[in-house]
Amino acid sequence: MPTVAFKTLGCKLNQYETEAVRAGLEEAGFEAVPFEAEADYYVVNTCTVTHRSDYKSRQLVRRLRRERPEANLVVTGCYAELAPEVFRPLGPNVAVVPNREKEGIPALLAGEGVRPAAGRRVTRFASKTRLFLKVQDGCDHACAYCTVVRARGRSRSRTAADVEGDVRAAVAAGVKEIVLVGVDLGSWGRDLAEKPSLGRLCEGISNLPGDFRLRLSSVDVSDVDAALAEALAAGGRLCPHVHLPLQSADDRVLRAMRRRYRVADYRRVCEELLALVPDVAIGADVIAGLPGEDEAAFRQTYALVEELPFAYLHVFPYSPRPGTVAASRPDQVPPEVREERAAALRGLATAKRAAYERRFRGTVREALVEERRGAAGAATAVTDNYIRVSVLEYRGPGNVLVPLTLAERDGRLVGQTDRRPS
Repeated sequence: MPTVAFKTLGCKLNQYETEAVRAGLEEAGFEAVPFEAEADYYVVNTCTVTHRSDYKSRQLVRRLRRERPEANLVVTGCYAELAPEVFRPLGPNVAVVPNREKEGIPALLAGEGVRPAAGRRVTRFASKTRLFLKVQDGCDHACAYCTVVRARGRSRSRTAADVEGDVRAAVAAGVKEIVLVGVDLGSWGRDLAEKPSLGRLCEGISNLPGDFRLRLSSVDVSDVDAALAEALAAGGRLCPHVHLPLQSADDRVLRAMRRRYRVADYRRVCEELLALVPDVAIGADVIAGLPGEDEAAFRQTYALVEELPFAYLHVFPYSPRPGTVAASRPDQVPPEVREERAAALRGLATAKRAAYERRFRGTVREALVEERRGAAGAATAVTDNYIRVSVLEYRGPGNVLVPLTLAERDGRLVGQTDRRPS
């Protein structure tokens, strides 16, 4: 039985697509082994969101060539899509597969050539309790700093029937939390004949039978409509958690970066969601040092982050992407200033997360317990509103939904449960 190992860099969408390839190869008779093990084939799913992602992708593949010169390598993902010339000279046993042909990798390794493999369902993740479920790919926007349109193409949605079929199969396989993912998740349905909305998709999934809950990944604030807000406020299977990329809180910078909203729009959506769902966890992406961001613009971003009750932040210093409009602008922020501003925002992010978590001391939240770890049976869990805690003296299995009482111990939030889950 031929063996294959996988490595995924980057986003949840990449992780889903790696699992789809894994499932196809296992169906074809391949045995999946850990990436550190000796394998006949290695599949590397690359990322290009920052220059650091490019570097990590290059270094990983080159290290594999040095350490496993006889192994066959398949390099795919967004960096391989945009810079195939980086990998093709590495030898005849290195295949570069574009994003749109990624699902054909099982056929390629089985000697059938790359061909589409539509309809394959991912019902588990090899290394995660939660299941990331791809419902959309590509993007129709043209943010000045982003290469997604070039790497992923135009927006494409899966039908509600296909998605619900995957949910049914995953729940039947024992999955307790399903996270909907896409490049531009909020645009789901616009390319379909009926023009359904993401909120209606969530409503349909929430009405399916089974013991599971639903979570959203990143949604553009411009796509938070009444249907989605109602789905979040319904208090059913959809977790009270939404990730709304901010990037900057300066209208001049947002306009230059071709974002579709202004600061007033962002604040209004956050305030409306908080009024509907007071416990909602709102996360955000913030990019420090976008072209044209002077000190005043940065202070406005810092002030808005300080003002809004974010549950967490993902902070990145701006990384110029070759071929983008932003990379060619003359008003670049010096790299050392980008790093300083990112560090300041990360410090604020730590305080925001702590403040959000403190609000829930003494409350009971539904949590997904992950696999138990260690001889003492220690476990971690994620609450419905996206707080990760250690579970004290847990005696039950992993991959179950249980009520946890949240308490503070030694300056951190922990979970307690008095019953053994069924």
